[in-house]
Amino acid sequence: MKGFDVNPVVDGDVLFVASGGRCPGKQRILEAIYARVSAVSAKTGKPIRLWTTRGGMSLLHEGDASCMTLVTEANIKVSSPADAPICSFGTSGPSGRKEEWIPIVHLLLSRGIRYFIQWGGDYSTASTLGLIEAIEEVVAGGGERLYFCCLLKSVDNDVSGLKDYHQTIGFSSAVATMAQNFRRLAFDAQDSESYLQMRFVQGNQVGHLCSEAARLAGVPMYLIPEFFRGGQQVTRSFLRDIILGSWLKGAIASTPRYHSFIPIAEGMINVLDGDDWEGLKEARDAAAAKSSVATEGAKAKDFSFDHQLYEAIEEAFAALNLRNHRKIKVRMTAADNIARGSNTNEIDQNLAQLHSGVAVDSVLSGGSGLMVVGTGLRAEALNIADVLPGGLEDIVPRPVNVEDRGVQQHWAQYSAYRLLRQDLTGSSLSRMAKVIGCSEEAFVVRFQPVADWGDQFS
Repeated sequence: MKGFDVNPVVDGDVLFVASGGRCPGKQRILEAIYARVSAVSAKTGKPIRLWTTRGGMSLLHEGDASCMTLVTEANIKVSSPADAPICSFGTSGPSGRKEEWIPIVHLLLSRGIRYFIQWGGDYSTASTLGLIEAIEEVVAGGGERLYFCCLLKSVDNDVSGLKDYHQTIGFSSAVATMAQNFRRLAFDAQDSESYLQMRFVQGNQVGHLCSEAARLAGVPMYLIPEFFRGGQQVTRSFLRDIILGSWLKGAIASTPRYHSFIPIAEGMINVLDGDDWEGLKEARDAAAAKSSVATEGAKAKDFSFDHQLYEAIEEAFAALNLRNHRKIKVRMTAADNIARGSNTNEIDQNLAQLHSGVAVDSVLSGGSGLMVVGTGLRAEALNIADVLPGGLEDIVPRPVNVEDRGVQQHWAQYSAYRLLRQDLTGSSLSRMAKVIGCSEEAFVVRFQPVADWGDQFS
């Protein structure tokens, strides 16, 4: 950061907009930008004000500036959920076409806005490539220049083009909240003794949130799309048998384990066999017709993923030969927006402070078309066009690196919770085959693909 030596290149106000889906950190970013703008204003003697919007870019996209509110010491604080916020998210806004941005640029300039900071994810950030073109056209026509910079947010931490060590604001807070939720559900399943609990976790394309939260919580098994590689298409029976195989291995242990808790990333939808899951093809077609952007694919709510998996597992457990008339109770729940509305932890507070400072300094110094990236105590402003050269069509959500040391250590540490090739021999094989009521040969044929999957990193 340039410290307080920043001298604004032009007179004018700053606008902060929270675009896209909800994410922890908005309030901290707003407060950080306000403090930074106020400090520069006091230092330079220039009357720079900060504005924000309710509903993100949605009303501005319609040519309505009534959503804009001047940020002041009196209205910036939010003390309880009962307070009406001066800044809120909006999922509708301009696409990457400059024609949609040009009226917005004129609208903002007419309101005295010369600096624009947006906090958004992949789609929102890539869309501003159209803003770059719009600004140049406005300037070429004799208009004033708008300077803008993007801050990155994502509950999924999947923004395209970023390196493994880069972190988006809000992700750490979402992980901490989800991990706490996982631990509570895992202990509930353990205390219940005969509960199989599954938790669907947001993450439309990838498994960052599910993976990080599960490992932080000490949950031994979780399912993310990155664990199914090479174009593998996952059928209901295969996913069912991965879960059943894990349970069977625990049930025949020297100290039997009849419970289980398994988080499942929503992004698993992308590796499911469309011919095997009812309604999946239709959901994918509908999503493709709605948007050509990869991050806008089919979601769990678009078809009955949870219900179909629940029925398959219920049927499998009902057929088991269990002693003492033991009945396994299957529960399946969705995390929904638990992580989105979480409080901001210290890591994200520091990221918000640092990245917001870089964004403010960059635009006030005359930078534009930038996005702030970094991790820890490092942050820098990069050209959006360099990171996302293909714009919206180039968006490819950043997947979990399954070769990462933390992922590999967890996989190896909890091998007792996956069916492995070595389990398909000897007494383990005969005992598990007896529980499901089939021959050893039939058990091997059925569960060999599951064991191969369980040993994939060996």
